[in-house]
Amino acid sequence: MPEEDTMRAAVVAIICAVPELAWAQFAEPDAEVLYTLHAEAPGDGFGFVAEKIGDIDGDRAPDFVIGAPTSAAGGVNAGRAYVFSGRTGALLHTVTGEANNRLGFSVTGPGDLDRDGTPDYVVGGLGRVIALSGADHHILFDVRVPGEAFGFSVGGAGDVNRDRFPDVIVGAFAANAVAGKVYMLSGNDGAVLWTQLGPNGGAGLGQGVSGIDDVNHDGVPDQVAAAPGAGPNFLGAAFVYSGRDGTPLRTLEPDPTAVHFGQFFVHDAGDVDRDGVGDILIGDFGDTEGKVFATIATTFVAGSTVIAGLACLGERRSRALGYAGIVLACGGFESNSEWRTRYLGPGWDLAKVRGTRFNTGDGIRMAMDIGASPCGNWSGCHAVQWEMNAPEFGDLAVGDQFQKHSYPFAILVNATGKRFVDEGADFRNYTYAKYGRVVLEQPGQFAWQIFDQKVKHLQRDEYKIRQITKVVANTIEEFAHKLDGVNAEQFLKTIADYNNAVRRDIPFNPNVKDGRRTEGLAVNKSNWANTIDQPPFEGYAVTCGLTFTFGGVRITTDAEVLNTDYQPIRGLYAAGELVGGLFYFNYPGGSGLTSGAVFGRIAGTAAAHAGKN
Repeated sequence: MPEEDTMRAAVVAIICAVPELAWAQFAEPDAEVLYTLHAEAPGDGFGFVAEKIGDIDGDRAPDFVIGAPTSAAGGVNAGRAYVFSGRTGALLHTVTGEANNRLGFSVTGPGDLDRDGTPDYVVGGLGRVIALSGADHHILFDVRVPGEAFGFSVGGAGDVNRDRFPDVIVGAFAANAVAGKVYMLSGNDGAVLWTQLGPNGGAGLGQGVSGIDDVNHDGVPDQVAAAPGAGPNFLGAAFVYSGRDGTPLRTLEPDPTAVHFGQFFVHDAGDVDRDGVGDILIGDFGDTEGKVFATIATTFVAGSTVIAGLACLGERRSRALGYAGIVLACGGFESNSEWRTRYLGPGWDLAKVRGTRFNTGDGIRMAMDIGASPCGNWSGCHAVQWEMNAPEFGDLAVGDQFQKHSYPFAILVNATGKRFVDEGADFRNYTYAKYGRVVLEQPGQFAWQIFDQKVKHLQRDEYKIRQITKVVANTIEEFAHKLDGVNAEQFLKTIADYNNAVRRDIPFNPNVKDGRRTEGLAVNKSNWANTIDQPPFEGYAVTCGLTFTFGGVRITTDAEVLNTDYQPIRGLYAAGELVGGLFYFNYPGGSGLTSGAVFGRIAGTAAAHAGKN
């Protein structure tokens, strides 16, 4: 093939390896963008992987395959792979997975599997590997192994069983409690020739696989597989296996600075040092200037006014990590029952948490341990009315539907059978975040929202879910005795007094603060007051659902954290719910999202500049 064709194919492959790339510019003055390729739909993951597969369309230029593992063309996360002409960028074929296959998570060009003179290609997903003919794209074999992330990585293995068909190596890193597993498949029919398990739970063997040179000189190409959770101190390792039968030949271990040695990537490098033995490329994406960690930060490494890094506790080890800029964006302390009681007050240990169980205040604690200034309404929080029997923390399957926010058109009664709050004081957006606290202060930390049929049509969708504590009755007397934990006699008196106090001469209008109110009660309702007299009557039991806490750390307008002398702690930034001083006593709906977006952008920009400088 002419040299210029080789260069063209190489440039195309580089372009397509960037997810959903629409434009590229090269620093080299003689580099040329030949064409760009685009995803079919946003979120397809187009360009997640790309691989040269050889010339399948007969134009003497190598062609290539690109994965889009989150494509929904064949169902949710079905995935798709695209075969393109290397010379023109024309689409030659698409391979579409089934729902949740994530086909296109891995791709490779293993050679001519069916020996018809045209190179073939292999597409992997999570649980499925398909080999296809390069000549006409029919399926040569389709192997499915559920539950192991089988197909997370695929590679050309060479002919390991000496049948003159090139074979395929497949990684399944989630097998056997994430010890991981490597499969050697026959290129002839997809049959399993041999397998190897990872050395320990969590090793993740198979996150990267590749065929390599014949390192043991037995006339068969050997194989390498990565296990980023293996090796001494679990820094990761790569294992070299005999291609013939999978016998372990060598373990490759990193230096102590490694983080996830072998994660996602190993590849045959050829004989780069010309010693007669093939060499191997092994990735460690965590051991770079840009790091991503699945670890728990425990403290900062700091000088008097400068952050130097983090001390982190991983699944199996602790270590110190150096950074020039760190952004705290890990929430308040709403999931820490001890801190809730300490700062919000007695009874807050009994509150439900609307969201994650992980917002325990660790980021705030770490900052204050090195002198950060506390700021804001530490005894305040965002808390709403929440399904009484909801779980302790949020349930992703239900989401926000445990909230009960149609109370402005109802009345609220507590265990004594009495009303205790002005349900119609203002629009929902201006009262919902403070009324959870009011409910928590009631006997037993619960209340019942009471509706009749005049306003049922105004109920939000969250009143229609199955996970709900609800009672219904056709008479007010029967209804009173169905309200669990409520003094029925006092409740009936409350209803009678309330009905008599409603200003029925004022028109009801749910779209404005209508002034339809009660008069003469100990706790009046200011708007949207309707008599409770049209059956069937409905009651919904609620308690307090805590969203986030208001207390946090003090920051500058550049989102830099201040110490107790109001001097910046250089290199430490904060955004989101752990920033104090933004909310006091109440909260207007949606403002927390605005705060997170604004200060998140400011903090990220400032931290990036700190790292650069």
